[in-house]
Amino acid sequence: LWPGLMRTVRVYGVLTLLLPVLVLSNAGELSYLPFGHKSVQALYQLCGFGLSALFIAFGARRDWEDLVRTGVTFFVIFLYTKFYDWWWDLLPAWVFFLLIGTTAVAAIVILRALRLRRSAAGEAA
Repeated sequence: LWPGLMRTVRVYGVLTLLLPVLVLSNAGELSYLPFGHKSVQALYQLCGFGLSALFIAFGARRDWEDLVRTGVTFFVIFLYTKFYDWWWDLLPAWVFFLLIGTTAVAAIVILRALRLRRSAAGEAA
């Protein structure tokens, strides 16, 4: 078998699951669920955050960096779409983008700290 096959299968499997959740979290009227479209959107947003966090945790536990990166990417996409829903109309554009930039820098710092802590724990073992 080709060496990167399982990594590709994992990434495409996660994409196959999370892309429809992302679409339905923003367009709840496309769902067949028998609820109002706002309720459906909220349900899919919660599922999106939960599944992304689950994939991050599962990938970290198994040392599957591809799964962690895909989970983080979708977690950030879900977070930014919520930021847009919450604050786009309330904040001036420059404050909104300052918030987005600050969040991006904070995510990078947190992920780098986790990576450094993890590599230090691997060297100690």
